[in-house]
Amino acid sequence: MPDTMSKKEQTQKASESESDKVTESVIGYIQAIEKASMRWFDEVSKFEKMDSAYYWPLLTQIYRNDAKGRRTSLSDAEKFVPHLSASQVRRAITIAEEAGFVSLSDPHKRPRYVKLQPKAASLIEDTAEFALTEMSRFLSPD
Repeated sequence: MPDTMSKKEQTQKASESESDKVTESVIGYIQAIEKASMRWFDEVSKFEKMDSAYYWPLLTQIYRNDAKGRRTSLSDAEKFVPHLSASQVRRAITIAEEAGFVSLSDPHKRPRYVKLQPKAASLIEDTAEFALTEMSRFLSPD
């Protein structure tokens, strides 16, 4: 039986099919990010008072600075979560220090520096690796 679809209909059908694939991939990426964030929150919330979403941007920025060999001053860290005041970020850092996620330099020396502890670095790396692994399932060719 001959193909009865016009060239325009074939092009439209191919375009819709490609659009469906893109949508499917986007949904897959969203699910991968959600799964990774759930793992992050499950781990971080095990520590008293560390159940807030702002620990990801705070700790990952310190991670990036540490990885680049840059020290993070306490005053720099206060700017990593723009919707929090400086005192709220300092309190979050104190809580993270109590949980063993960061260390602070000597309080009698200025400026004070914040350094990520291996426990936090490992958790960030594991979360990122999990997200990439989940996302890679959508990047592989059919």
